[in-house]
Amino acid sequence: MTAFAITNQPNLRHWTISAGIVVLVHGAIAAAVLSWRNATAPMGRPGPVVIELAPMPAAPPADQATVPPATAPVPFLAQPNQPLER
Repeated sequence: MTAFAITNQPNLRHWTISAGIVVLVHGAIAAAVLSWRNATAPMGRPGPVVIELAPMPAAPPADQATVPPATAPVPFLAQPNQPLER
């Protein structure tokens, strides 16, 4: 038994109208996709963008701290072979 075996007039009219609506909706979607925003040629290169900024105040010169001269490094005298005294 198939879906078309038992058909009556109101049922057939219902499915025909539904199929027509589906076809129209698909057609409207296809038309919308095809006519979606046509690309236009650019009018020309835009001019440069110029932004005038307010002059920024300069920071006062940093005071140079006097650093004492570095001392000579102390060599590390490791004696790994001697036992520790307690």
